[in-house]
Amino acid sequence: MTGGTPYPSRGLEIDLGNSVGHLKLWGGEAIEITDRKVMGKATLFLTAAQEVTWRDKVNASALTTIGFSYGLTAGNRVTAFGPAVQRINPSAVENEGRIMVDTELAFLPFATTGNDELRLVFH
Repeated sequence: MTGGTPYPSRGLEIDLGNSVGHLKLWGGEAIEITDRKVMGKATLFLTAAQEVTWRDKVNASALTTIGFSYGLTAGNRVTAFGPAVQRINPSAVENEGRIMVDTELAFLPFATTGNDELRLVFH
């Protein structure tokens, strides 16, 4: 993961949206993940020009990538990467007297593989 445009934010929330079924029987049990819909939310502090560009891309249903790394030392780092993310339902929110853009995120299956909505790498 290299490049990209960094944005000041209040953070990123990600919900894996797993549908999990638990079947408990005599003599055994099964837990199955039958569906998933990875969603998220980001609240960003954007300049006026960045907000115009951001909203234009939202209106055009343009996909983007989202990624971040957390941690400094080898063995204690995690990287999260969404290769095909659609920004939806932007809204203005106030935080300590500043207007920020709150956007829902839909992590979509990657076009070439049909999966990997979200990649987590522990390194």
